[in-house]
Amino acid sequence: MFLCGDRPHQAQPYSYDLRKKVIEAIGQDGMKKIEVSQLLNISRNTINLSLKRQAVTAIMSTMYFNLVIWSTSNESSRLSNSIP
Repeated sequence: MFLCGDRPHQAQPYSYDLRKKVIEAIGQDGMKKIEVSQLLNISRNTINLSLKRQAVTAIMSTMYFNLVIWSTSNESSRLSNSIP
């Protein structure tokens, strides 16, 4: 089924708020995935995708933070070495 010219119809991603509710329900409240899927009327696959996205985001955030700390510390050491 094609709606807009030659582009196929694609499902819209769920909102950030829904992903946040899923992560909070499982992580903080300790609910099971099946309970969350029934409560929010979403599939367990959607829950798994939300958890995967959250994990990848956390990893990328940590990598960025470490890069900033590393580059800042290198700048400091270069500046202190160049001062007579």
